[in-house]
Amino acid sequence: MELPKTKRERRTPLWICGGLALFWIVFTLSTAKRPDVAFGGWGSDHYSHISATRLFLEYGPRIYTQPILKLCRPVTPERLPAARTFAKRLGIPLEGVCLPKENGRPPLAINWQWHPRPYPPGQLLFFLPVTLLVEKAGISFRTANSLILAQFLLMVHLCLLVLWRILGPVRPRILSWSVLGVAYWHLLLWTLQGFYDPVGILCVFLAFDDMRKKNGSRAFFWLSLSVFLHFRALWHLPALLYAFHMTRDKPRERDRPWFWIPPSVGMLLASGIVFLLLLPWLGRFDATSPVHVRVWGEHLSALALFFAGLGGLAVLYGIRGLSLGAATAAWCAFMIVMTPQIMHWHGLWLLPLLLVPVNEKSPTWRGILFAAGLASYALLSHVVFESVVWRGLLSMMRDRLAG
Repeated sequence: MELPKTKRERRTPLWICGGLALFWIVFTLSTAKRPDVAFGGWGSDHYSHISATRLFLEYGPRIYTQPILKLCRPVTPERLPAARTFAKRLGIPLEGVCLPKENGRPPLAINWQWHPRPYPPGQLLFFLPVTLLVEKAGISFRTANSLILAQFLLMVHLCLLVLWRILGPVRPRILSWSVLGVAYWHLLLWTLQGFYDPVGILCVFLAFDDMRKKNGSRAFFWLSLSVFLHFRALWHLPALLYAFHMTRDKPRERDRPWFWIPPSVGMLLASGIVFLLLLPWLGRFDATSPVHVRVWGEHLSALALFFAGLGGLAVLYGIRGLSLGAATAAWCAFMIVMTPQIMHWHGLWLLPLLLVPVNEKSPTWRGILFAAGLASYALLSHVVFESVVWRGLLSMMRDRLAG
């Protein structure tokens, strides 16, 4: 389970991940037929985040306390032709158009307009560079989306590099590499459709890598950054608390708590303030989850399979003394049943649970736990998130090339 020692073994993952990143960036940007650039033609998150950042530059924290519609001019009958022209030119649905109150400013393309923006402040910082290029340099909608998709793809391949470092040397290889393959495939699948969740998930992977090396302060930083980027990182709250507990132990020489802890606390405070501002609105999302507490009586079979998959994984981890993995699996189950709106790509946040068997000492049990994690992930993807693990990517590539 040690990291590769030779220069060649260290460089090989870097070259392969870099080559894959370059391929997917070139393929994505060169085959885009629509201004939104993303695969599938329905994902809207990437350009919505750019528009939300534009609104923040104008209205500040009001984007967390008022529905976006209140910060824009309504699409009245006299403005409808302009809105339709804008939507058609960009290839987005009309309901995604938002007209700024200030005349002369370009329209916004943004989703969830009947809610405040339900994201932490780190999301704004991540999209700020491209947003400033839109605002100050006047780059086109297509160029902005191309830059954002390229950033997303770089993050996915950093995820792959970190996963390779964690899983590459672990036996049994067939199962550890299966976890690596499933994680990469699913992260890539949803990133190409415009979702930025892998940016926060990368931080969780980095935290796992640091926790196994006993670098508690740095792990605490990565988990705090993940929360700062995406509230769904709270599914890994037990890991955040454990990393904080690790910072109280005598630090390793490379851990440097004085360097990592202050910015971590700052990010958590900023995220906590925004979360409190959003709290009155969080229960107003439509319940799309088949296992949400409001609809338990309607989907008993899905509920039973959900608890069998995630609860069974928590029990297995607990039996083998992997208490953090067991606690995180149990907490994820709680968070999922308390979250009214569950979308297909939300299952990506369960991928870090598949890394827990790396800490198992018995090769036989490690293989059993890897297999159980993969089975649980496939089951939950189908039952809760309605997303088959190996679906979509090849057919999306064919559709992309066919135009």
